[in-house]
Amino acid sequence: MGVLRMPMPWHQAVVRENDDDAVILLHGLWRSLWAMEPMAQFLHQNGYQSINVPYPSFRKPMDELAALIHEAIQLHGGERKVHFVTHSLGGVLARKLLRMMPPDQAGRIVMLAPPNQGSEIIDWALRYKPPRGAPTA
Repeated sequence: MGVLRMPMPWHQAVVRENDDDAVILLHGLWRSLWAMEPMAQFLHQNGYQSINVPYPSFRKPMDELAALIHEAIQLHGGERKVHFVTHSLGGVLARKLLRMMPPDQAGRIVMLAPPNQGSEIIDWALRYKPPRGAPTA
């Protein structure tokens, strides 16, 4: 029953302990950690400690998001090597996080569709903002 899911703690990382390196999973804009859950489970089954980090992708500035995720890395990653699997905005955040980590802790990065040249969707949204007072979803 894929439709019925157990409640997810939206404010904290979902950590699956293991003995190998840690892998931080970062979802994209307007997504949730559910988007990365299948990958987190797969990595855990293959020996990695998976750390699926939720973050409010459209509510906070990038620096605050990076600080929030960095906290989760320090709390759950410990001294082990840390790798990243990211989607979209998560790739941009991973670049910021690499600058915050000790160089010997940073591992590999897999980026799925990072917005290296910007994002057409964001450009459109900035051009066509809803009028003031308009209801939003």
